[in-house]
Amino acid sequence: MANIMLTYRCNMHCSYCFANKFVNKENTDISLKNFMQAVTFITRADNQVIGLIGGEPTLHPGFKLFMDLLNGNSRVKKVRVFTNGMLIDRYIPELTRKKVEVCVNCNSPDMIGEKAYACLQRNLDMLILEHNMKDRIQLGINLYSDEMDYSYIMDLLQRYGLHSVRTSLTVPDFSTCNETDALEHCRKRKDFLLEFYRKMDSIHVMPYSDCNRPPFCIWTEEEQQWLESYVARYPGIFTNLTSPDASCLPACDILPNLQAVRCFGMSDFQKVPISDFDSLYDLHNFFLKEIDAVAFKLPACEDCKSCHEWKVRHCFAGCIGYKADRLRACNEAIAQL
Repeated sequence: MANIMLTYRCNMHCSYCFANKFVNKENTDISLKNFMQAVTFITRADNQVIGLIGGEPTLHPGFKLFMDLLNGNSRVKKVRVFTNGMLIDRYIPELTRKKVEVCVNCNSPDMIGEKAYACLQRNLDMLILEHNMKDRIQLGINLYSDEMDYSYIMDLLQRYGLHSVRTSLTVPDFSTCNETDALEHCRKRKDFLLEFYRKMDSIHVMPYSDCNRPPFCIWTEEEQQWLESYVARYPGIFTNLTSPDASCLPACDILPNLQAVRCFGMSDFQKVPISDFDSLYDLHNFFLKEIDAVAFKLPACEDCKSCHEWKVRHCFAGCIGYKADRLRACNEAIAQL
């Protein structure tokens, strides 16, 4: 899978945005020519999943055309649209086709206002209740503060009878702070996380962690036992809450200018033109070699050095972005050898 960034523009200004190095900094949209080049690059191998991201991808004036082109491309297995849900009512015919999945990042009425939240709910009603997309829509929430009110996501999950929720534990803006201890950051937030999981359990919902998966070692033995029992109660629902593998693979995000980054968390670290690579496979392996392989050699803290999961490359100990400065220094040292 790879993601194509359609636009830097967004109709929201979320303080926690993981793409804040791009979003709303300039009014950049991908051209049709560049979009087709990105699709051709990704689909050199058959049965590909293509994600459409932003900014807010539905703001792109060519979004309908892009969806039509992807839906008609036999080499595209799935189209995954990442959206805040505010404009999806404009594209119901395109979004309800069989190969389309929609990932909606849901914000609270306190953050976006009651009017915008009502719009979000109407649009979700349209997709899920009127067009039966329950099995092809994923609601998500960014856990950006221990004081945040997440009752709204509970209401939405119950309203639509959903039993899975996509979560992301937000990270600090590494360009504006000096917080570099990933494990310490996760440990500070674990009480909030555990309470969130208990509330999800109370409505029969199983979360799975997307970006910045907390390492399993942050939990006490008693907490680990509870999490394992929680997961065991929902055997048919995907989750990674108790997985020892707390690493991630390159997302391969292709920007409007056809440069690619490993992921938004590493967008300042390294950008490469996709024209330098024969295929998505080669691009993926480049990021694995240049970023991931080096990151696995850098323990997050002293405790990691004796950890089996770190030794066998199953754990980054938090978002790889925490290691960006050390990665850069390490690569510079290697280059001088």
